[in-house]
Amino acid sequence: MARDWTLLDRLSTRRREKAGSRTVSDEAASILHHLQRLLNARRGHAAAQMDYGIPDPYEVLHGQGDAIGQMAKAIKASIEKFEPRLTDVQVRYVANTDDVLSLRFQIVGQLAKSKDQAPVVFDTHVGHSGRIKIT
Repeated sequence: MARDWTLLDRLSTRRREKAGSRTVSDEAASILHHLQRLLNARRGHAAAQMDYGIPDPYEVLHGQGDAIGQMAKAIKASIEKFEPRLTDVQVRYVANTDDVLSLRFQIVGQLAKSKDQAPVVFDTHVGHSGRIKIT
């Protein structure tokens, strides 16, 4: 489960990076934490970076056209721009017959600095309130 990284966590991780002992799971956990913040931020709300985040899911879903496709494109574009540790990003819609009021997407990518070519997969759940949960 993602957790907030404290200053001490970040410093400890940097020490392990310098020693060459940072693991793929450390990197994936850090990316997961950042994606949680990125995808729950709304464009135009961060004064220092106005395009940080994604459009409000409620507005996208109640707009015109292919809302699911637009949401997937917005997620992918945000990840490609603001998460350089993840490359070859693909965002796929996952049909959810259990809860028709929420959306599920699967994010698949490669760790940029990993020698292992195994994909990293994150599942997202866009809830009724527009909040995005990533696992």
